[in-house]
Amino acid sequence: MATDIVKFGRELNRYVDKKYFSKGTSIWVLQRRVMSTAIQCLTEAEDSKLDASEVFVYMFHFAEEASKDVEYIIKLMASQIELLFSNEEKFAKTLYRFFSDFADEIKQNNQYETFFMAFTYAQEHAKNGILVDEVPTIMAPVTNILLDLFFELL
Repeated sequence: MATDIVKFGRELNRYVDKKYFSKGTSIWVLQRRVMSTAIQCLTEAEDSKLDASEVFVYMFHFAEEASKDVEYIIKLMASQIELLFSNEEKFAKTLYRFFSDFADEIKQNNQYETFFMAFTYAQEHAKNGILVDEVPTIMAPVTNILLDLFFELL
């Protein structure tokens, strides 16, 4: 994780400003909003002091406990959290593309109900935890990041 999240956040915002400001206000504002979500997720990850391998194990179990109906969506979201903990710059710079592709897939396949079922699953487990090696576990920073990602898609 970045040692100075404030500096890294400024760099990411400069990246967005340079790349999108000339494309019009609505595009620029949307990109800044997504980057704000990325920075929030990065901050939560940094503050958590969690080891990436712990997060990967937790997300594996989180996805494994999901019903077949929502497993695909949970695994997609988990992949973003894994990317966040393994390559924060790539996570931040590709988050908009992930959201855009994911929203297109939900719309094209009329999976709105499944999306909200997955969102509900994430909310319930953020509160109640999951079993990791038979031990009830709540990894609040990780589930908060997951919920941040879901909220950005609403």
